[in-house]
Amino acid sequence: METSQILLPRLENCSLGNCKSGSTSFWQPPSAGTLKINVDDGFISPNKASFGFLERDSEGVCWMIEGGPTNASSALVAEAKALYEAILFVNP
Repeated sequence: METSQILLPRLENCSLGNCKSGSTSFWQPPSAGTLKINVDDGFISPNKASFGFLERDSEGVCWMIEGGPTNASSALVAEAKALYEAILFVNP
């Protein structure tokens, strides 16, 4: 499986602060001096899915984005694979 990885310098235009995600949830920044990784999936049908995750600091500045295709039998499995890929990135 091939993944795409983009390592970003401090990009001010990637700063999201408390951006709205959907209609009921909001991104909350981590404590100062720490980083937060958010994961997501895209599930179309069995064996046709994708994953992605990004890392932001307490100011909402994006430091890293990664994503790629994956095989998954459901949206829940695709989300779990996104989490797994993020864990592998942080702790290889």
